[in-house]
This record gives sequence, C-alpha cells and structure tokens, in this order.
Amino acid sequence: MSSDNAIPAPQYARNMKAIGHSDQGGRPDAVQVMVQRGYAYVGHLFSNGISVIDVRDPRKPVAGEFIPAPPNTWNLHLQAHDDLLLVVNARDMKALPAFADDKSYYIREGIIIVPKNAVILNGTVI
Repeated sequence: MSSDNAIPAPQYARNMKAIGHSDQGGRPDAVQVMVQRGYAYVGHLFSNGISVIDVRDPRKPVAGEFIPAPPNTWNLHLQAHDDLLLVVNARDMKALPAFADDKSYYIREGIIIVPKNAVILNGTVI
C-alpha cells in the first residue's frame, strides 16, 4: 500500500485491524454510523447533515452524497432497517447563544450543580 493510501493508525483500538478508511467527504465530525446493504449512513454533528458512503468494498470506501439537515438542526441519531432510514433532525444546540462558545462543550466530570457561594478547590466543592 502506498503512503498516499495509507490507513491512519487508530488512536484507541484493541483486537481490531483497520482495513479501510474514508474522510467522509471531508467531514470528520461523525457521531453515528449505520451500515445497511453496503452503504454507511453517517450523521454529522457540526457539518449538519448525513453522508452516504459506499462500503460494498470495505477496503475502498467511496464517499458519496451529502444530505444537508434542515435549517437549525443537526443529525446526531440515525437508524437503518430494511429499506428505511430514520433520521432525527434535532435542534442545533450550537446555534443557540448559550452554546455558541466551544468551551461550553468541555466537561471534566459530568454536570455538577453547586450553590453560587460554593468554594471550588482543584475541582472539588468544599
């Protein structure tokens, strides 16, 4: 395999071997993948839509059509069965002012509610 077609090494993998790679049509923000009848349907968080990838040859996946989500929605959840693809067009939370700053997406240990006058030392409420 030439270096042009090299499969990126997985950062976290155990007892698995990567056999193919797709850049998902230039959209690296996949959150859910459903594979049905030789096609992977990929929901995107920040690209706001769904990519369809031909994976009939899993060693050479081919990015196909991108289906944009309706305005102010994103596609986090998909479900495929028989000839149906269920796509949830959820509200795009990033479009809301409270979530516009990327820092609001980083949480160290889940959500913790503390009183306004609490003292926090090294991540611990005292």
